Amino acid sequence: FDEVLPTSVDAAVSAGALSGAGLVVCDGNLSETTLARVLECTSAANVPVWYEPVSVAKATRGGRAAAGAGRRPWHLVSPNWDELQALLGCDRPQPLEETKGGPLPGEVL
Repeated sequence: FDEVLPTSVDAAVSAGALSGAGLVVCDGNLSETTLARVLECTSAANVPVWYEPVSVAKATRGGRAAAGAGRRPWHLVSPNWDELQALLGCDRPQPLEETKGGPLPGEVL
């Protein structure tokens, strides 16, 4: 996936890849700059985007990509518990069982 660059996204968009697209799916194997370019292009085309973090180490790429000025956030993110904590910037990630009764509402757990 290191070969999928922002220019690759631009080429795909120019070739009509977003025309009629109902959803674009990206994962954390893409670089932060490529993810940011996907968000820019899909925002301009009004196409929703799904982000799959793939790992704790790569999860924050999507968060940083979405944080750029003028970019809309992901429409759907599908992290596991550990990836979610990384995306939220938790300093000391906790196992799921330790969070019961914590800051998240019970219906989330």
